[in-house]
Amino acid sequence: MTVLDKLYRKGWVRRERAGRAYRYEPVSSREAYTAALMNDAWATSDNPAAALVHFFGMMSPEQREWLRDALRVAGADTEETGPPAAR
Repeated sequence: MTVLDKLYRKGWVRRERAGRAYRYEPVSSREAYTAALMNDAWATSDNPAAALVHFFGMMSPEQREWLRDALRVAGADTEETGPPAAR
């Protein structure tokens, strides 16, 4: 309970009264938290473009496909994100 109370005071969880107790739930999803961490890391880089190149280089082919799918879902122009031969 001490940990949950501290997380509540820091804004990481919200709580709802349930009888004499509280029901806790996270403020954001794991995916949203991960995205925020990635954005913070990228934004604090001295060379964001180089950081992205290194990050993409660490990805598996499957992860790169997920990235392509995510760019399409996010509304990115598919012509710009496709391979050079497709442009």
